[in-house]
Amino acid sequence: MITELYIDNFQSHKETKIIFTQGVNVIVGKSDTGKSAIIRALRWLVFNRPMGEAFRSHWGGDTEVEAIIDGMGAVSRLRSKSENLYIVDRNHEYKALKGEVPSEIQELLKLTDINFQGQIDPHFLLSKTSGEAASLLNQASNLHLIDVGTKNLASGLKNKKISLLATAEQIQMRQEELESYEHVDEYDEELVALEKIQLEVSVLENKRHDLADLIQPIILGQDTVDKKQWVDDAKAEWDRLNDLSQVRVDMASEAGELEQLIYKITAAESIIEQSPDDCMAELEDLVEKHKQADEIYERRTKLERLLFAIQMADEHLTDCLIELDELQTTFEENMPDVCPLCGRSE
Repeated sequence: MITELYIDNFQSHKETKIIFTQGVNVIVGKSDTGKSAIIRALRWLVFNRPMGEAFRSHWGGDTEVEAIIDGMGAVSRLRSKSENLYIVDRNHEYKALKGEVPSEIQELLKLTDINFQGQIDPHFLLSKTSGEAASLLNQASNLHLIDVGTKNLASGLKNKKISLLATAEQIQMRQEELESYEHVDEYDEELVALEKIQLEVSVLENKRHDLADLIQPIILGQDTVDKKQWVDDAKAEWDRLNDLSQVRVDMASEAGELEQLIYKITAAESIIEQSPDDCMAELEDLVEKHKQADEIYERRTKLERLLFAIQMADEHLTDCLIELDELQTTFEENMPDVCPLCGRSE
């Protein structure tokens, strides 16, 4: 409530002080004595209107309107040659430019157009429609905050329901996709078999390396085997040694060694003729098992990705349901049991 009003150099008021009392205050006087100017001065303080300097008194000096608010302090509007501002408690200054009112001043005064009634204005509320009157009463009692809260809650519920439906559709799609992987248990069994095959492949691979190590010196010795001339010379030498008994006695040891070498060469030729085909069969079987292992691993990877996506969607659905319950609880707590406008209960 404004308890005091001071007007300096505003229209016909050079230095006016008005003290208000509790209840209704009436300002009376003859025409052109400044009654309407008091209302204009108060509107200038509240709305920063009118603009310009036409309202300033002709005798000069600073123009100032100050209102003392019960329990809130003083708010003044000052206009001089060098200053154009609002002042709170003669200490805090706020610029007043372009007809705007600082938010701090609006918060202190708490006055709007609804608080002013002109001489030729229609009767307050009586000239309004029922809807306009209800809107004004809502503003006065802050009932519009309930409408705003209800609207925001309804909008939030709608958005959450849409999100929930979208999530449910995604879950349905994931479940339908999951049905195409109903043979997961069989895949697990195949995976176990594959791991066993991989172990066998590893063993076969080691055998292949051992076989390669064995074949390598045989291949190197093949050149010696192919040198038939060397064998023929050895046989001729053997015949000559048989004819020369004395020489045979001396060469008996060398002949035994030669027989052992021929035996090893013959055995190597037999291995060369048989081993390559066996190795190729094992290698072909190994390649086929490796392809099967790659296919099973690829299917297992796709399944793991799908299971992870379903888990994430399920967690999101759970969060949406929790948030929806919280919004419903908040709506029920803020919605009164009795309508403040019509008085009807739910």
